[in-house]
Amino acid sequence: MLFCMLTILTQLNTQSVQAQPTNTPGELPGWPIDLTGAWDFTFDIIVTDIDEDDNDEVIIGIDNKVHIIDKTGGNLPGWPQQTSDRKSDEISAVAVSDIDGDGDNEIVCIGDDGIYAWHCETGTPVDGWPLGIKGDMVLGNFDDNPLDLEIAIAIVREYHSLELQIYILNGDGTNVDGWPQDFDIDQLSQVYLSTGNIDNVDNDEIIVACHKKGYYQSSIYVFHGDGQLASGWPIQGNGPFVSPAVLCNLDDNDDYEIVAATVNGSHTGRIYAWKPNGVSVSGWPTSFNAFHLSAGDLNSDGQPEIIASYSNSTYWGDHLAVINRYGTQLLSKTLELRTGATLGNTDYDTDSEIIIPTWHGKLHVMDIDGQDLTGFPIYISYGIQSSQSAMGDLDGDGDIEIVQLDTSEHRLHAFDLKAPKAENPDWPMARHDERRSSLWMHPQTAGFDILEITGPLQVMENSSTHYTARAYFEDGSNRDVTLQANWWVDPVYTDYAYFEPGGVLVINPLSVYKDIIIYAEYTEGDYTESASYEVRVRPTVQILRVDDDAVNDPGPRNPDISDPDENGTEEHPFDTIQEAIGVAGDGDTVIVLPGYYYENVDFMGKDFTLTSTNPNDPSIVASTIITDEGLGGLAVQASDGRLLGFTVSGGISIGQWSTGTAYSSTVSHCNITSAGMAIQINVPRSGQAVRPIIENNIITGSTGIYIFGHGNMDGVIRNNVLTSSTGDREGIGVCYRSHRETPYVVNNIFTKLKYGIDLTYTSRLEQRTARICYNNLYNNQENYHIDSPPTPLDLTGVNGNISVSPLFVDYEDGDFHLQSISPCINAGDPEGDYSGQTDIDGEPRVMGCGVDIGADEFTVVNFPPVSCIVGGDTIVEAGSGCEARVILDGSCSSDADSTPGTNDDIVHFDWYKVDACDPNFEDFLASGEIIDCNLPLGEHIIVLEVIDKACAFDTNEVTIIVQDTMPPDFTLSVTPTTLWPVNHKMLQITPSWMVSDICDASPEISLVSITMNEGDEAKGDGHTADDIQISDDGSVYLRAERSGTGSGRIYTITYQAVDDSGNAAVASATVTVPHDQR
Repeated sequence: MLFCMLTILTQLNTQSVQAQPTNTPGELPGWPIDLTGAWDFTFDIIVTDIDEDDNDEVIIGIDNKVHIIDKTGGNLPGWPQQTSDRKSDEISAVAVSDIDGDGDNEIVCIGDDGIYAWHCETGTPVDGWPLGIKGDMVLGNFDDNPLDLEIAIAIVREYHSLELQIYILNGDGTNVDGWPQDFDIDQLSQVYLSTGNIDNVDNDEIIVACHKKGYYQSSIYVFHGDGQLASGWPIQGNGPFVSPAVLCNLDDNDDYEIVAATVNGSHTGRIYAWKPNGVSVSGWPTSFNAFHLSAGDLNSDGQPEIIASYSNSTYWGDHLAVINRYGTQLLSKTLELRTGATLGNTDYDTDSEIIIPTWHGKLHVMDIDGQDLTGFPIYISYGIQSSQSAMGDLDGDGDIEIVQLDTSEHRLHAFDLKAPKAENPDWPMARHDERRSSLWMHPQTAGFDILEITGPLQVMENSSTHYTARAYFEDGSNRDVTLQANWWVDPVYTDYAYFEPGGVLVINPLSVYKDIIIYAEYTEGDYTESASYEVRVRPTVQILRVDDDAVNDPGPRNPDISDPDENGTEEHPFDTIQEAIGVAGDGDTVIVLPGYYYENVDFMGKDFTLTSTNPNDPSIVASTIITDEGLGGLAVQASDGRLLGFTVSGGISIGQWSTGTAYSSTVSHCNITSAGMAIQINVPRSGQAVRPIIENNIITGSTGIYIFGHGNMDGVIRNNVLTSSTGDREGIGVCYRSHRETPYVVNNIFTKLKYGIDLTYTSRLEQRTARICYNNLYNNQENYHIDSPPTPLDLTGVNGNISVSPLFVDYEDGDFHLQSISPCINAGDPEGDYSGQTDIDGEPRVMGCGVDIGADEFTVVNFPPVSCIVGGDTIVEAGSGCEARVILDGSCSSDADSTPGTNDDIVHFDWYKVDACDPNFEDFLASGEIIDCNLPLGEHIIVLEVIDKACAFDTNEVTIIVQDTMPPDFTLSVTPTTLWPVNHKMLQITPSWMVSDICDASPEISLVSITMNEGDEAKGDGHTADDIQISDDGSVYLRAERSGTGSGRIYTITYQAVDDSGNAAVASATVTVPHDQR
C-alpha cells in the first residue's frame, strides 16, 4: 500500500488563558470506532467541518470507500462512496476543496482505477469524473480564478522509458492550458508533490521531489502553473527524496522557502532549504536521514521550526529532531517512528506542541524540549505504523480532539483534550499547500471575519509592488480568498506613493525613508470591510546619520531623550547606532559622528556600511568610540557588512556559530581594544565558507583575532598590528581554534605577545602555513605555536615572513607608525592587489617600491623624475639592411632629488617601442641613459620610462620615422641589338636587366616605352605599318625595316624599376636596323 506521509498541520493559538488540564484525556462518547474487517486505510486523515454545522468531521479512506464520519461515529448522509466493487482496492490519497467554483466543497481521492471527485453535500459524482489516471496528488490554484482549485497529479510511467507525466486538471476533469507535460528522468520510481505560491507572485507553483531507484542522487523540480520550469531549478540532492517538500518562511521576507529531505544508505542524508530561486538558505543543508518533515512555530517567537522524523539507518526513524530556521538542531529525541509529526496548541499557553504516534503504540504530545504534556504519552496498542495524527473539534464544544488511527487493532480514536480551539494559522505554515488538511476549504466572497493585506513591509523608491487583500473566515471552515479590493494611500503620505489599479503600489523618488499607511476596502452588497497596513518606503540607497550630541536633540548624549523628528538626516540624526541599523537596508551607509556610544551594536544580518565620518583621519577614529563592555559585543553579522573607522572597546564578533550562519564582513581602519577577544570570528558547520576581511587595524587584546567553530574560514587578515593589551608578552595575535581554518594572514605585525600565531592543531598545516606570508613576528614568547600535538614551527624566512624589530615611532605611547629605517618598509607581499586601499592615515597603501608590513604605510617624501628624450621627433634615412642606426638620448631627464648636476636619483632608464594601434604591445629595447639601436623602415613610437629610488616613475615618447628615398640600381640590355637583313619581318626582342635596392629585394620592373627615330611609313621602307608590337604576354616584337633614304632605324626600349617605397629608376637600350652592311 502507498503510505502517503502527509503533515496535517493545525497550528492553534489560544484566545484566552485558562487552567491547565490535569487528567489523562478521555475519548468522545462512542469512540473508538471499531474498523475490524478493514484491509487498508489512507493515513492522511482529514478533520474539517464538511457540512458547516460547527462540528468537524473525519474524512478517511477505508479499503475501496471514502467515509465522512461525524462525532457519533456514523457517516454523513450520502456517504461512504466507493471507488470500485473490489474491497481489495485501496485509496491512496484524499483532499478537500472547492474544485468547480460552485461555493461548495468537493472530495477528491485516488483509487486503484483512477481519480474520483464527489460533492461533499450529497456524495454524488462531480461532472467529468472519474478519470482513469492516478499518481501522487495535490490541489492548488494554477490559473487566474481564485474561486476554485485545480488538481495536480504526477504519474511515474515505469514502462514508458521511466517517464514522469504531470497533469493539471480543472474541476470538470479537463486539462489546464499547458498540461499535461512529460519529463524523462532516468531510474525514477516515485515522486512527491507539494504546491504553494512560493514567490508570492500570481499563482501557485508545483514542487516535485523525485525518488530514484536505489540511492541515486535525485532532483527536485519547481514548475509555474503555466508549466514553465522556475528559474534556478532543478536542483540535485545527495540521494532520493522520500517525502513531499514543506514550505515555510525562514528569512522573514514575503516569499516561502522549500524544505526537503533526502536519505542515503551511508547515513548521510540531507535536509535542504532553498529560496524560490533555488539558492540555498544560509545554514542549510543539515545532515539528517529524514523521511518526514513538518514545520511550525513551537515557541511563539513568530519563526518556524522544522520537525524531522529521522533515522541513523535508511527510511524508518528512531529519532525526532527539531531544527530552527538557521539549520541548528534544538532537540533530538529517541522514538521509534514510522510517520511524521502534527503540530497544534493542545494546552493553554501560546506554543504549539508536537503530536506524534510511535511504532509501538504510544501517542506523544511534547513541547519543544521533548517533554510530554501531563497525561501523555497515551498507550493505544502495539503497532500504530504510519498513521499520522489529526486535530479538530468533532463535538462542537470549542475544545479540540486528537484523531488517531490504530492500524494494529483497526480502531479510530478521538481523544478529547479539553483545550480550546482557537484561531487558524496564516498560510502556508508547513504543508497546508497540499490541500489535504482542514486548512483548505471552499472560498467565499462575503461574510468574512477578517480582511488582511499581504505584501512586503518595505519597498524601494521608483518601484511598483503588488499588494493583496485576502479574506479569512473564522466559522470553522478556515476558508480564505483573494479579493478585488479598492486601494488607497493615506492622504498624509500621497507625496510618497500612490496606487495603480489592481493593488499596485507605486513609490515616488525619495530623499529619506518614510513609514506610510495603505488601505484596502472590499464591499459586497451591504457588507463592507477595510484594513490598513504600514509600509516603509525608502530610497534605493540611504545615507543615515547618527549623532549623540545633535543640535535638535533635547537630551545630548542621552539615548532615552531623543529628537521627536529624528529620521537619520543631517538635521535630525539618530542618537544611537542601533536605531539607524533598524532602518538601514542592504547597500545603505550609516555615518556616525564623533562621540561616545555606549550600546550593543548588531548588524542584524544586513549588508550595509557602518562608518565614522572619515575612517582615514586618525583623530576622527580616536573620537568615534563604540564601547559595549558588558552589553554583549559589537556583532558584525552580515554577508557583506563593513565596519570602518571606529575606536572599539569590548570586542567584535563576526558570524554565529550556534545558528549555522556564515558571515563574511569587513573590519578596517579601527582601533580595537579588549580585555578578552578583540575580534571573534565564529565559523559554523554549514559548509559555507566564512570570508571576512580584517585589515588596516590596530588590535590589542588578550586574543587579537580568535577563529572559532568547525567550518571553513578562508578570509583575509592583512596589514594589521596585533599586540598585547598589557604590552608584556601576553595574549595571542591570531588563534586558530579548530581544524579547518585556512585564512590568508599577510603583511601583519605581531609583537609582545605570548604566541604570535597559535595554530593549535597540526590539521591542514601545509595549507595553512602556505597562506601565512610577509608577516613580521617579533619579541613574542613564541612566534608560532602548535600544541595538539606539540610541534615546533618557525616560518621566519619562509614565504616572506621576517622576525626583526618593526621600529615603531613610539610603541609605549601607542604610536604604531614606522620609522624611516624600519625593516617593514617595502617588505610586504609584492603580488597583492592594493588598488584603492589606504593605511591608517588614509595615505595610499603603496608608497614607494612596495607595500609595507603593518597598519602604517611609511610616508615617502619624494620628487618624481621627469622623463626627457633629446632631439624629439626625428626622420632618418634607412641604410644598409634597410635599417637606420639611431642614438636614443635620455640625458635631458631630471630628478629634483638628484645631486646637483647629476641624475643619480634616477636608477632606471628603460627604453621601449610601443604600437599606437595595440595598447598591449610593448617591445623592450634596452636600459641606459643613452643607447643606440637599429630601427627598421617605418614609423616607431619610442618610450623612455625613468624610475627613481622611491620607485616613482615618468614616461616620455618620441616618434622616429625611418624612410627610404633612394631609387634602385637598374641596368637594361636587349637581344638582339641589330636587325638584319631588312626583310620587313617582325622579330622578337628579349630584354634583360640587373636591379638591386637596399630595402626591396624584388623591385617591380615594367615597360615604360618603345620609340623609333622613323615613322611607320617612312619613304622607302616597304609600305608596312605597326612596326612595334607588344603581345598579350608582354613580349616585344620589332620590324626589320628602315627608310631607304635614311641612315638607318634606331628603336629605343625603356624600362623602369620601382621599389616598395615608390622610388623609381629608368634604363633604356637600343636596337638598330642599319641602312646597309658597309
